Amino acid sequence: MVNRDIGGAILPEILSEIFLHFLNDVIGPDLVNLKTPLQLIQLTHICRSWRIAALSTPRMWSRFDLVISEENARSESALLSTWITRSGACPLQIRLAWAHPPFSSHYPALEILAQCSERWEDMLFKLPMLAFGNSPLIAARGNMPRLTRLAVGAPDAAKYTDLSWDIFSIAPKLTSFQSINCNPTSFQILWGQLTHIPAMSVDIGGSVQVLQLSSKLHKANFFHYNLSDSRPYPVVLHSSLKTLSIRQTLFSSGGSNYSDLFLNVTLPNLQSLTISAFPPPPLMPATLTTFLSRITTLDHLSLRGCVIDDTILSQSLEVTWSLTHLDIRDVLIADQNNFLERVNLKTDGIGGSGDFVLVPKLKILGITVSSSGLELFTELVEHRAGTLQHVHLQSNRLSGLDPHLRDRLEKVQSETLSVLLS
Repeated sequence: MVNRDIGGAILPEILSEIFLHFLNDVIGPDLVNLKTPLQLIQLTHICRSWRIAALSTPRMWSRFDLVISEENARSESALLSTWITRSGACPLQIRLAWAHPPFSSHYPALEILAQCSERWEDMLFKLPMLAFGNSPLIAARGNMPRLTRLAVGAPDAAKYTDLSWDIFSIAPKLTSFQSINCNPTSFQILWGQLTHIPAMSVDIGGSVQVLQLSSKLHKANFFHYNLSDSRPYPVVLHSSLKTLSIRQTLFSSGGSNYSDLFLNVTLPNLQSLTISAFPPPPLMPATLTTFLSRITTLDHLSLRGCVIDDTILSQSLEVTWSLTHLDIRDVLIADQNNFLERVNLKTDGIGGSGDFVLVPKLKILGITVSSSGLELFTELVEHRAGTLQHVHLQSNRLSGLDPHLRDRLEKVQSETLSVLLS
């Protein structure tokens, strides 16, 4: 530590606020991106005033990221104890991960963490499954009055598919639950009070089960790793869900089985739907239209990396009259030109100036177009120039785009309409 007191002219309260802003700039507000910066410790070694200010600001020490291991047990436990002591009575945001096997169920850091569970607020555990049922962590059960956000991950979850853990079963304020690489229903939680699922790896049937259990859910993001789930799905009517993302993971197995999902699940108040996939692209079934027809509030529809028949896509858009944002980039449409022609059609009206048949309220469009469809796409933009606000065109033929078409696209651009070509 240097002897010169460079912070003496600044009030400690001001220094504390500066440090907190610095902390947010370095690690950000989200626990998922949390890293314990060396700079934070270095702040206490600049001068006496800075050290006093830093150690007098408990919120600086209330967010902690620790990867634990057997060989460094003593130093890691000491570090965790120091951080928690400096955090005072502040709610804790902690990310804890196990470095590598073998796992020690009596690791001292887990005991330290369990002793302050009444201050857990935003917690992420990436640990072997046995840690949730046979370690000092279980002492925290029933003493999590502040826990609102929970994320769990277990690299060895496949070995323990039939086990159930109740460590988090009593958490009266829990509203957000995230699970990666483990069966979410292995954890006994108060599903009925959840409002957010930031990310959850699950098969299709599992996501339907979660929707059935979580009646207050507003936002859900499911990563489907098994698309050939053959078990029967329950019929679910979920009136609270506003935002749903369904993503096929890179390592998904089996063929798409979205047909029954779309038949059995009704989300009447959904506002945003995203379906995206990695190769091989899943085929969107005809039941997509049936599913969308039961939604009266859909504003945002994104289908990425899928294959869909132009008739099914047209029929789906016919029943989503409220749509303002459509993203169908990287979608393989069976007859793209026929679809583009349908999008340009208007209903009969006086002087032939009726409303558009498909998505009459469309403001934002993202689309991938083949070379043969560029003329029809240009007409689409021209016809909807009065209502569209932003268009993103993807095409592998843009380098050789007809100068006449490029001029026409540039001509319709204005302060209210932007056209992005890529």
